[in-house]
Amino acid sequence: MSSAGGPEAADPTLQPAPVPCVSNVVATFTCGKPLNLLHFAQSYSFEFQPSRFAACAIRIKSNTSRSTALAFSSGKFVVTGCRSESESLLASRKYISLLNRLGERLSFIKFRVQNIVSSVDLGRPLLLHKLVEKYTDQCSWESRKFPGAILRDPACNLVVLVFRSGKCVITGAKSKRQLAKEWPPLFRKIEQFIDYENDNKCSREYAIGLRREAERQPFDGGSIF
Repeated sequence: MSSAGGPEAADPTLQPAPVPCVSNVVATFTCGKPLNLLHFAQSYSFEFQPSRFAACAIRIKSNTSRSTALAFSSGKFVVTGCRSESESLLASRKYISLLNRLGERLSFIKFRVQNIVSSVDLGRPLLLHKLVEKYTDQCSWESRKFPGAILRDPACNLVVLVFRSGKCVITGAKSKRQLAKEWPPLFRKIEQFIDYENDNKCSREYAIGLRREAERQPFDGGSIF
């Protein structure tokens, strides 16, 4: 008889889920008033090409971090490139402080982390076609357009890009706490399809092999009549 915690909780041989490595934190805040982006570009030499993109790019580099703020005419800022929530908050305050030192009078309002992008390398190739077959309602994979399968679990807000190489890119988290809570159940689904027989991690060769295997299957005419 299985325990109340289910088979996963009862199995002591299960390995802990690998800890995702955060690669980018996307945060937003507002400055409290509309912005004249052309004035920013002309006065402070910030990057602004309105024919290509509607935001002005401001960059801060240091020995320990590098980030970019996209300033929109509405007064909204989007900050990318940070590796943690605290680093993103600090960088956001630096952008407002920089602009205020240049003569602006801007506030710092409604800071929010919108997305945390992280990655995990499982170290072994994955059988993507079997993952998609088992979780048809949660997975999509168009190998001719994109090498990774997209896994969306309705029980959480995370989205995982799963690659043949065993690398997984996790998006959708708004905090590290959420990431730590929702990633392990997704890992349990993915680890079932680790390929221990074939070491080839090339997504292209894997997809071509699957197509060739499908072409070798006999045609069943009775299934359409």
